[in-house]
Amino acid sequence: QVTFISTQDTSIPATLHPETPWPEADLIIDAIFGIGLTRPLDAQHVAWIERINACKLPIFSLDIPSGLHADTGIPLPIAVQATHTLTFIGLKPGLITGQGQNFCGQITIAPLSITEQHRSHLPQLGYAYRHYTPASKRAAHSHKGMCGHVLIIGGAPGYAGATLLAGLAALRSGAGMVSIATHPDHAYTLSSYAPELMIHAVATADALKPLLAQATVVALGPGLQQHEWSYALWHMAIQSCTRLVLDADGLNLLGKHPHVVLPKQTVLTPHPAEAGRLLKVTTEEITQDRLAAIQHLWERFERPVLLKGSGTLLKTEAAHYWLCTAGNPGMATAGMGDALTGIIAGLIAQSIPIEQALRDGVALHATAGDEAARAGQCGLITRDLIDWIRTCHNHPAPLT
Repeated sequence: QVTFISTQDTSIPATLHPETPWPEADLIIDAIFGIGLTRPLDAQHVAWIERINACKLPIFSLDIPSGLHADTGIPLPIAVQATHTLTFIGLKPGLITGQGQNFCGQITIAPLSITEQHRSHLPQLGYAYRHYTPASKRAAHSHKGMCGHVLIIGGAPGYAGATLLAGLAALRSGAGMVSIATHPDHAYTLSSYAPELMIHAVATADALKPLLAQATVVALGPGLQQHEWSYALWHMAIQSCTRLVLDADGLNLLGKHPHVVLPKQTVLTPHPAEAGRLLKVTTEEITQDRLAAIQHLWERFERPVLLKGSGTLLKTEAAHYWLCTAGNPGMATAGMGDALTGIIAGLIAQSIPIEQALRDGVALHATAGDEAARAGQCGLITRDLIDWIRTCHNHPAPLT
């Protein structure tokens, strides 16, 4: 038996008390609003959605949970808390970015037999799933020089750990060699912790020159801080390198010196707070519309941009986005961004094209995080993720 209740039915009060029973049911099908909703809900519809969410029943939403913005993943200001969402034709960004994943439950796509001709007119939005295409197998005669040399610049006093995590992640993603240019105060400590990394005590920007000359790709920013020493290294690296992954304080310094000319093969990897500093807006403004934020970053710097967070966004072309569906809340902990920087730099060092290295790097990082979270999300640390990079990189699931 199906009972249909319309939000326009005046015989049913819109402000039903939570204890007032509705007709007996085993399932609620939510189809109040679709993907066109962009305005805040009025009081009547807020009351309806509160009533739906108060029911202790499975909720099946059609296309998108009612009240959720289809592009931003932001509730307006409330949304149906679905158990399962059946979305049509393709995924909408709001289902898997911003707060969207908190409302959608399990997501199923119904393609509706759309022809390729009609599909070509849809917005160009790609998706980097947890399954990715790894680099081809190494030739039997491979040696470390053929697998690239990553240089990580950072680690001001008290922040050596960021460079260490980035360096280990770069090695686990397949880089042949990884050097770390860091402050002399803790160079010895890093050498004793990870002998596979080549640690260089760099007191001045001039000492950085020979290291830059040897590097295939530079990761600039983990633990760098924004002191005089930090700025000198930052400026030298930007002037001298050709492939650059810019993260953390590398981005914060860019926000303070926005007119610097970045190398053409530069990648920006901000989290929302760093993106806000680059665009001179608040973090909240970034999170309220992540698609708009990454578009503005692309227009401002004309370089590939990776906006981290729930539903990591990647933009490498003027009219194209990628969105990662993997990852979990346990990854919201210090050092995860440093590991991602190391992975991306490690893949670029192996001569993987930058766009593919970004897609694969995000998917590899998220997949390793999901594997590490099998033991529990709470208490997950970056080293747990790094331990999974090698397995996920060499034994990926089939491409879907």
